Amino acid sequence: MTIEAIVNGIQQNKYLNAMKTAIIKVAFIQIGVAVAIFMIHIFDQREMISAETFNQVALYYGYYCILLGIIFTFVMAQALIPVEREYQIYTVTFFVMMYGVRFMESNRFLEFPIVALFLAWITILASEKLSRMQFKSKHVPQAVNDYMTKLIPIVILLILNVLILVQFTAIIDLSADILVYVTRFVASFGMVIATILLICGFWVLGIHGVAVIGTLLRPFWFYMMIVNGYQVITKQPILYIGSETFFQWIVWLGGSGCTLGLAIAIRFFAKSEHLKSFGKVGLNSSLFNINETILFGVPIVDNKNFRVPFFVAPIVCAVVGYGAMAWGYVSIPSIVSPWVLPAPLGIFISSLGDFRSVILSLILIAISFVVYFPFFKRYDRELQAQEHQR
Repeated sequence: MTIEAIVNGIQQNKYLNAMKTAIIKVAFIQIGVAVAIFMIHIFDQREMISAETFNQVALYYGYYCILLGIIFTFVMAQALIPVEREYQIYTVTFFVMMYGVRFMESNRFLEFPIVALFLAWITILASEKLSRMQFKSKHVPQAVNDYMTKLIPIVILLILNVLILVQFTAIIDLSADILVYVTRFVASFGMVIATILLICGFWVLGIHGVAVIGTLLRPFWFYMMIVNGYQVITKQPILYIGSETFFQWIVWLGGSGCTLGLAIAIRFFAKSEHLKSFGKVGLNSSLFNINETILFGVPIVDNKNFRVPFFVAPIVCAVVGYGAMAWGYVSIPSIVSPWVLPAPLGIFISSLGDFRSVILSLILIAISFVVYFPFFKRYDRELQAQEHQR
């Protein structure tokens, strides 16, 4: 199987796209919850919140996790089930909600959002298969046949779900345990480096690396931040370093490839007319983590001059950032902050106001600049020589 076939298979998979859509649609809710957690943390530092209030907030957070799972299911069902079978959207959502009650009762509500994503996938797929069954009888009116055709799949799914919830609860717990284990693996240092290599490798080939790999990993990244947020509320150690928030503020400074340092070099040190034309616009967009101008304008994609730093800069930043957090020098990002913020401000919010994170961010920007600068100078000289020959 070719790389193109793999990429197309991922990007065109309707179930993966439905999962991605569901997560994207709750992004603003998640940011709102992050703001609330940030404020709670600030008030707690000033001893303005009682233990009873913290317990109440933790309870509400549990309900929030259950609600997320229900929203995920509903959005996925809307995306995957044809409008003429709208009744199935509500029934699938109801069936997954039944599991939410089970997760709340067993005090595993944190796992429910990620379990719901995959459970919704399975339930919708089963619903699609069962909907192909046709009830046909010559002895009853056609309206009865149509009614029974709609009813039978629902009854079968209900019986199966009740059996699992009542008699096979171990299956539910096992599925949650597997997803938690996979999440730990995704958050590990080795997987962080592998993810960088994969994403940058796709970009070098002209493929949107984050769109491909992010589609596969985003459910696990989202779950990490759900857990980290709860850890803040319950005053426990933050568990996951290698989340999407880590990539956003540590690895992808200025965008994929950690190109903020390159944007700074171009803005202030470029001598060729080609690079000068991207200087101000490229830096302005890179400060807000939008680097298409740099990737395709400079360009980096399909440019042998920048292949090495495009991999080296994010890897070095990941090593430095991961180490600083793992060894306790800087707080681990525990809440989501808007990706359009400049890096120092974004990581400051995500790390709950840890000023050391701002220093780390500035160090990482400097690293990006140092890594890219010699390659930038060589490319700039090449462009100057070409421009003088015209």
